[in-house]
Amino acid sequence: MNTFYLEKSLGIDIREESVAITLLGKTFQSLKIIDADYFKIPFLSEDKEKSEKFFLEKTNSFLIKNNAWPENLTISLPRTHYSFQSFELPAPDLKSAHAMVQFELERHFSSNTDNLYFGYHASKIKESLFHVMSVAVKKKTAHYYLELLNRLNLKPGIIDVPTFSNANLILTPSTGSLPLSAVVDVGSQGIELSLLKNRHIDFSINLPFNDPDFKQGFFRTTLEESYYEKIAEGLAKIIVEQLQYALESSRNIDETESVEMIYLLGAGPYGPYLAAQIQKRAEVSTTRVGIPSDVSDDSKGDFRNAYMATSLSLGLRELKRSEIEANLLSAEMKPKRKKHSAKFTIGLATAAVLLLIGLFVNKIIRQNVIIASLDRQLTEVKKQAESLQEIDREYDYLGNFINTLNSIEKKFPSKLPILAELSKTLAKDTWLTNIKIDKNNMEISGYSNTASRLVPVLESSPFFTKTRFVGSITSQKEGEKFTIRTELQGNP
Repeated sequence: MNTFYLEKSLGIDIREESVAITLLGKTFQSLKIIDADYFKIPFLSEDKEKSEKFFLEKTNSFLIKNNAWPENLTISLPRTHYSFQSFELPAPDLKSAHAMVQFELERHFSSNTDNLYFGYHASKIKESLFHVMSVAVKKKTAHYYLELLNRLNLKPGIIDVPTFSNANLILTPSTGSLPLSAVVDVGSQGIELSLLKNRHIDFSINLPFNDPDFKQGFFRTTLEESYYEKIAEGLAKIIVEQLQYALESSRNIDETESVEMIYLLGAGPYGPYLAAQIQKRAEVSTTRVGIPSDVSDDSKGDFRNAYMATSLSLGLRELKRSEIEANLLSAEMKPKRKKHSAKFTIGLATAAVLLLIGLFVNKIIRQNVIIASLDRQLTEVKKQAESLQEIDREYDYLGNFINTLNSIEKKFPSKLPILAELSKTLAKDTWLTNIKIDKNNMEISGYSNTASRLVPVLESSPFFTKTRFVGSITSQKEGEKFTIRTELQGNP
């Protein structure tokens, strides 16, 4: 039996040479991983066209497989594109802090702020003092990835920061008060180190790591165990040294303080070996971050935590409250939609069901009254004119005949008005190669000079509703190839 989801959400973690996608669903009782995928892509700087094509094909294949173009989409960009700053902000309350942050951001980022998108999270650390974690990305960079996703008819509601997403997997209500902790995210191209103090990020740095031996093992899981152990040993030494540097560089961490817990994310097949080596060298408890306790995995093995932890956290952003919430999308770029809580949705659905039941019962009662009245009248008429029985039989025959015609019309709607409406609605630069009508559903395929405008044009017709693209629009020499599916509303 298929699971009913109140809401679905997609998280896409885009890195320099890999992409992780996680699709989640929210039921009445829990959050579930529906499906996930992880794939390696060519470097954009080396072969942009090939990299874009591979990304679009793989992502589109995932969407079609799950029939998923959810409204809730959160993405993160490669960590090298982000600039991270943290600072303390004196303010009487959180509302005042939000009003003051914009001026502080311009002071802490050296680049021209007109060319940047900002995201930040402010948290109270003591009376009239707030800690602000802020991130900036170049508008040109963000627009490139947004345009790429737009070719798949995907519009993100949030551009998140992998640093924040990773921390959100750790800062759950069950963790309570945390000691000074380090978060280590190991990817194929770099290592991100962050320091958590009082449930906020105090320091974060991204270290490029371009070791061909490490990379060879990162994307392969069939090498000898000794290979992973040897690479993990050398990598653990680098990480511990950089953690010491991070402690010395953080202005808010006293020199008497030390890291009491290390959380490891990513690392691919090196994960278990690297965690053991870091704990041995740093003499600090080291744990690999897993799936949160309130999330179940229904992906049948497609979700691999060693590669997809960040995309999981991204997908959770729209389904539950996160400890650190930031969005680098500007206000005018955020999708205009209202979200309601599950309780509100359930209450509304219950009220609608009760209303329908009431209307149905009322209709039955009224019909019974009418039928009873007709039966009385018919009895009286039959007593007066038995000869009218032949008329009754003819009436019954005609009634059955009309019901049969109505049934045929409902199952097989007239196609001529639909085809006429298509001819009148579609632009002259559009032509169709296939039309499929099945009961109240229609699917059309063809070519157009500008295919993206066809959905709103069809939606404006009273004949069509719930119109959407199937798959992505592809450019060919005949024009932009498209497939559109819609529901028929009958002949208005």
